[in-house]
Amino acid sequence: MFGYFAKTLCCTAQFSTKRFDRLNAACLVLMCLSTPLMAQDFSYKPVNPSFGGDSFNSSHLLSLAERQNMFVPGPSTRNPISNTNSQLFERQIQSALLSRISAQIVDEILGETASEAGNFSIGGTQIDFERVDGIIAITISDDLSGGSTLIEIPVPDF
Repeated sequence: MFGYFAKTLCCTAQFSTKRFDRLNAACLVLMCLSTPLMAQDFSYKPVNPSFGGDSFNSSHLLSLAERQNMFVPGPSTRNPISNTNSQLFERQIQSALLSRISAQIVDEILGETASEAGNFSIGGTQIDFERVDGIIAITISDDLSGGSTLIEIPVPDF
């Protein structure tokens, strides 16, 4: 029995020695084959030239956007409304008149001879203003929709 135990111990010792040698050899091979790891910081460079990317990408990005565009123009966007000379003249006169009226209103509110309070009515729009404690309160009301806007500005020092 002692012989069997010695033989088993011996075989176990040889087996574990072989196993240990194989493990050492595997570790030695891995250490020899491994190279030092290298890394660098992450860096981001935008692609779109609008955000600082390469300007040579612009035509490619534009063609991609045009291919993905699902908008189908309606008849009103295909044929712009052609204005006659009289319609164009009418719009220019209207714009000039509104510009002069707004200049007169601003002069009445903020000018050298500004009033303390007042109101103006232009078409369907009512403009009321008053000066209270260094603040000019301007209320613009639309008679058609019923909406109103309140603008408060400090009295300017001219």
